[in-house]
Amino acid sequence: MKTQVKNKRPNTSSIHDQLGCDTLSLRGGVYLAKWSYFYSGGLSEQVCSEKITQAFPEAYVIDAGDHWHSFVGGAKTGGPQDTYYWVTFKLES
Repeated sequence: MKTQVKNKRPNTSSIHDQLGCDTLSLRGGVYLAKWSYFYSGGLSEQVCSEKITQAFPEAYVIDAGDHWHSFVGGAKTGGPQDTYYWVTFKLES
């Protein structure tokens, strides 16, 4: 007899790869994706949100924004001294 397995939520590594974001974290069921930039190159928080909903139709975008910081040489990607677009979202089961 075969046991049916429910669709498992993808792990953060596979979500990171599918979105092409620079950093991805998960806390309390809420994901935070960040796309760092020096020049926006056509990206915006709206474009990043759409990337998430296209890759994961079951995703619910909670909030999105632009964290701007003046240039700091050697700033860590996605860190507080970096400039990046961010999106928080949940994956509904």
